[in-house]
Amino acid sequence: MVRALRKMAGGGGEELRRSRKGEKLNELVKAPQSITGKEGAAGCAIKVGEIGCLCADRNENEELLTANLREISRILGEWLQVSFIWNAEPKRFASIRADSRLFSLWLDRPGASGLAIFWRLEMCVVGSGNSMKCLFSLILLMTTALGDERPLPEVKHMIDTHIHLYDPTREDGIPWPPKDDEVLYKPHLPAEFKKVSKPAGLTGVIIVEASDRPVDNRWVLDLVKGDDYFVGLVGNIDPYADDFAAQLEDLKKDSRLVGIRARNGGDKKKIDYADPKFLASMRELAKSGLSVDILVNGAGVEAVEQVDQLAQAIPELRIVVNHVFGYNFDGKVADPNWVAAVEKMAKNKNVWRKISGLYQRSLKQPAPHTLDHYRSVLDVLWENLGAERLIFGSNWPCTKNSGDYPSFVKLVNEYFSAKGQEACERYFWKNAAQAYRLKFD
Repeated sequence: MVRALRKMAGGGGEELRRSRKGEKLNELVKAPQSITGKEGAAGCAIKVGEIGCLCADRNENEELLTANLREISRILGEWLQVSFIWNAEPKRFASIRADSRLFSLWLDRPGASGLAIFWRLEMCVVGSGNSMKCLFSLILLMTTALGDERPLPEVKHMIDTHIHLYDPTREDGIPWPPKDDEVLYKPHLPAEFKKVSKPAGLTGVIIVEASDRPVDNRWVLDLVKGDDYFVGLVGNIDPYADDFAAQLEDLKKDSRLVGIRARNGGDKKKIDYADPKFLASMRELAKSGLSVDILVNGAGVEAVEQVDQLAQAIPELRIVVNHVFGYNFDGKVADPNWVAAVEKMAKNKNVWRKISGLYQRSLKQPAPHTLDHYRSVLDVLWENLGAERLIFGSNWPCTKNSGDYPSFVKLVNEYFSAKGQEACERYFWKNAAQAYRLKFD
């Protein structure tokens, strides 16, 4: 770790030493430039430009810290002093404290790792525990807001076709996300989404039901009843249910239903795209004038071939594939076998692709905000599906693990704005209108 940090500091001006056991936290607050440590801490410290960082000297944190330290330092400049602390034997939980000018968050978690931030060398934020992931996501969110100068889209409409709304405090709980996800397992409701999305220029949204319980379709429709910002719902019905047609008939009484997501979870039967019963349900969906969303995370070439098979079997069915076919972004050139499968599948004109969930599909976490990490795969989709069949979706609130909502919008806008204004109009709303049969002025 020490060698990696020295290398990142780039020679002149770095200050590197180990904290001594017994150095007090108040010393760290009073003299952050000298980078002392919390009592009982065992770590190493580095000064990069105006940024002081005390980094945990543990292998499990090395990749995370070394991958992001330079970018954090570049963005924060003189605004913040950032410090990661390894608390060897915590006797009590620490909370996070911050001036309201920066942010306010309180955590009370057990564990070993922690983080400290200094606001203009005046006040300290301290946290400890298994909250490292949550805290680091917060830092990325904050630094992106301060430093990302890329423009937001300038389009007639902007429709986010992929967000999730849910509330784990409901009496019967929720099946997703898992309870151990400190970032996502909390209420994510309309007011919060509107607050983060409207400043980015969003004009409408399609909710995708992440639960496999039929009752949750009605719950979310009731949640946004009378709010025109929420223009549609992609619901969830088990395609193997004996009463699939009856459930669909009942649900489509609400005009906001635009499709069904083919995604079985829990103890439900895994979807077989060649199964006659599944195909019968999909034909029923097509007959109703609705689309199907397909989730195929991490399935690679096989997933593309399955979509190709379904598109050929039911050419009248409008198919919207989520999250870039579930491609695992590694920053490298797209897998040639995957490219060949996409080229073949793209001949089906009834298939659209959501450029959504890029942060979640990145193998590197927190996910990079730089376009080059995703460009090779996006180029393959652009070359084969063109401007007419790529659709905008964020996958909020999952974006929180790697950044804020505007950062994702700016990332995809950077790619499509380079293709021209009409490409932006098509990506951000026209293609969604076609795939989901939405009507806009």
